[in-house]
Amino acid sequence: MKCPICGGETPDGSEFCGVCGSRISSSAKARPDLPTSEDLHAAETMVTGSVWPHLRVVSGIGQGQEFKLQGRARVGRAQDNEIILDDPKVSRHHAVFNLEAEGWVVTDLGSANGTFVNGEQIEAPYRLQSGDRISVGEVVLSYTEPAAEQPSPAPAAAPVAPVKKKGGVPKWVWGGCAALLILGLLLACVAVAVVVVLPKLQ
Repeated sequence: MKCPICGGETPDGSEFCGVCGSRISSSAKARPDLPTSEDLHAAETMVTGSVWPHLRVVSGIGQGQEFKLQGRARVGRAQDNEIILDDPKVSRHHAVFNLEAEGWVVTDLGSANGTFVNGEQIEAPYRLQSGDRISVGEVVLSYTEPAAEQPSPAPAAAPVAPVKKKGGVPKWVWGGCAALLILGLLLACVAVAVVVVLPKLQ
């Protein structure tokens, strides 16, 4: 049977998975809400899919369309292309995007009207940088890499100096209160002496 946690093969009747060590209970076997290995693989695919660059049509036919580059992608009018651009000035097989060791590269496929990057016609494979504009026929594609889309971290807030509170009781008032308290204690001592000590002396 398959472990419901990692999807590893485990002998029937085992209490623990031989792959990940998770406890296998009858309730776990019967629970359909636990992820299977297929679910985990699909989740991993969804996460890693966000690292691919994409092309966006910024002008020409299909403006606003986006194409994610996840492997070799050929551009042209023919229906067997990965990116189909229905522009009469685009050749049937116009250009191709490939992921090579140095990064993503665009290569013209001998098109009738040529392939341009940032206004310059390319004669050889061209290594793309985020923000490059690729022109095929009347269509202009913008190449963007995910790292360039991430917002820069917000600058750290400057430390705020503590605000001194204004107002409150002035220091001389506290001093006056202390002096009155001491005077009151002295008077109380004198009064005790007068009431208690003097009668005994007489």
